[in-house]
Amino acid sequence: MLIIFLVSACYQEQEKSVTSADGKARIPVKAEILKEQEYEVIIEGIGKIDSRQRATLIFESQGQLEKIYKKLGDKIRRGDVIAEINSSVYQSTYKLAEATYEKAKSDLQDARTLLDKNAISNEEFNLLSLAEISSKSNYIQTRERYKKCSLTAPFDGTIVEMNLNLGEYISPGQTLLPPIVLANMDYLIIDVSVSEEEITQIQTGQDVLIYVKSYINKPFYGKVTEVGLMSSQGTNSFKIQVSLINNDYELKLGMIANVWITVNQFDKALVIPRKYIMENSEGKYVYTISNAQSQMKHIKIKDLKGDLALVNGEIIAGDSLITQGYRKISIGTKVKVIN
Repeated sequence: MLIIFLVSACYQEQEKSVTSADGKARIPVKAEILKEQEYEVIIEGIGKIDSRQRATLIFESQGQLEKIYKKLGDKIRRGDVIAEINSSVYQSTYKLAEATYEKAKSDLQDARTLLDKNAISNEEFNLLSLAEISSKSNYIQTRERYKKCSLTAPFDGTIVEMNLNLGEYISPGQTLLPPIVLANMDYLIIDVSVSEEEITQIQTGQDVLIYVKSYINKPFYGKVTEVGLMSSQGTNSFKIQVSLINNDYELKLGMIANVWITVNQFDKALVIPRKYIMENSEGKYVYTISNAQSQMKHIKIKDLKGDLALVNGEIIAGDSLITQGYRKISIGTKVKVIN
C-alpha cells in the first residue's frame, strides 16, 4: 500500500574510515534523501461476519412435521411458507370457534333488538354480551394457533440453517437446534473491538478495507456505521460496527475478517524505517548530514505500520537521512557519503 519515500544516494559497502580530499579522516556512511509521500493512518481489527438482519424461526404450535417447502440456501420472500405441521386438529378447533363466534354475534344483535323493546332484561343482555366477548377471544386464539402450524418468513432473506426432518414431532421449546435461521445476505456487518485510544480516532463513514482468509489477496470494502459510546462490560475495549454489501454473495456468516479502518490521510508525510530511529534521555532522534557533518534531529513518531514510522519534528523533506553507519557517529562527526 505504501511507497517508501527514500531515494538511494549510495549503496557501496565500506566499514573503515576514509580520507577525504582535504586529508581529514571521515566516517563512511550511506544516506538517502527524505521525500514526502501519501500516507494513511490505519487501525486494524478482527471480527466475525454476520448479517444485519438475522432471525431464528421456530414453530409455536406442536405437531408432526408434514410438509417442507424450502431447502437450505433458498432465497425467500416475506410471508413465504417454509414448512407446516399437521394442522387437522387445529383447523377443526378453529372452524368450531369461528362458528361459535358468528352465532354469538348474531345472538347479541337479536338481544340488542329485544332490549330496545324491553323484551329482555339488562342482566340477560349482559350475559349474551359476555358470551360474545368470550367466543371472540376463543376464535382469535384458535385462529392464531392454526396459522402457526405454518412456519413463515418474517422478512426477505436466505435460509442459512435448517434442522427439519419430515415426520418428526415438533414441540416448541424442546428443540436443541433452531428449526430455521433466516438471514439477509445482501447487507452484512462485522463487530470489532478497539482500544480506548483507538476509539477516539474512529467516526461513522470512515472507509474500511476488509480481508477474509478464504479469499487471499481479494479485498472487500465497507464503512464504519456504528461507534460504541460505552466500553464493553468487564473490559476497556469499545465496539464498533462495520457494514458492507455482499454483492457476489461470496462472504458467509461466521467468516473471520481482518479490517483496516482508515482514520486519517496525509498527502505530504515523512515516513522512515523504524530501524533508523534511536533514543536517548531527550527522546527519539535520527542523524542527517549537513556540510559533511552529522546532525541529530529530534523526532516524534505519529504512527507505526509494520517496519515504517510516520514522523514529524526537526526533520524536513530534502534532508539527507543517514541509513548506514549511524551507530558509529555522534553530533558533528565528519562523514563521507559513499557513492
